[in-house]
Amino acid sequence: MDKNKDIQIHINMDIVHAFYKINCLFPKNSKISKSKGGLTNTIYLIEHLGNKYIIREFGKNTEVFVDRVLEMRIIKELEPYDVTRKLIELTNKGTIESYVEGHPVTYESFKNSNLIRKL
Repeated sequence: MDKNKDIQIHINMDIVHAFYKINCLFPKNSKISKSKGGLTNTIYLIEHLGNKYIIREFGKNTEVFVDRVLEMRIIKELEPYDVTRKLIELTNKGTIESYVEGHPVTYESFKNSNLIRKL
């Protein structure tokens, strides 16, 4: 549990409060782990009462080269096709999203006819 408390301290408090609004039991009974691989965000996996969530904390000054409004619009438009995560909460510092088991889309992925049909 101490490990979770250390990680929680580093998550922006706006995002922690937003997650708490969704589930008032957070961070009790939660497992928090920092994921690797985020280029413009810090990503945390939250496992809570059998559910998994992603907290995506926006990187410092990334709004200079990432259009967050367009990014959120694209995520919302793709939700019905079940090809991306679901946006649960948006703050000015990051997002809380559903967890989707899978792997990142690569250039090679676009050769997959099943993916092309979904898109």
